[in-house]
Amino acid sequence: MKALAALVLVLLVTTACDVATPGGQGPAPAAATTRPSASAAAIPPSAVPATTAPPAAPATQAPTAPPPPPPTAKPALTLTAVPPRATRGSTFVIQFKGFPTSPNGLDVVQSVTLPSGVKLPPKTFTAKPDGTGFTTYLASLGDPSGQHVINLTGGGLSAFVIILVD
Repeated sequence: MKALAALVLVLLVTTACDVATPGGQGPAPAAATTRPSASAAAIPPSAVPATTAPPAAPATQAPTAPPPPPPTAKPALTLTAVPPRATRGSTFVIQFKGFPTSPNGLDVVQSVTLPSGVKLPPKTFTAKPDGTGFTTYLASLGDPSGQHVINLTGGGLSAFVIILVD
């Protein structure tokens, strides 16, 4: 009986392991399957996939400074006559702003053209360092009535104002 029990045990073990019995009987071998094993074997270098470094980050450029803001528009050169109309013998005050700034002020040339086309001798004065200021014009009693053109020039700029003399 021991022999019979040993034979049954051998059959059970061989069936469970899918191994053919020594006599050629028993189940046919199954297709080879890969099973993990505890044995260590050398892996050929060709079987190991090449490791690659992670992709390099794109080169970043140093931040560039933003473009400078556009230059601040300077106010246009403007002249204002006070009063705009008066009789002969009156003094007119010509206020101006918008000449270029200058640490010591800017030389301004005033020229006056009478209604007859006659030009009076120019008068030079200094504007304030911020490009503003005023000058005067005396309409003499012998000047003709009509439009008197007062022109101010300085720092490459020129402007005029027309006053009426009665």
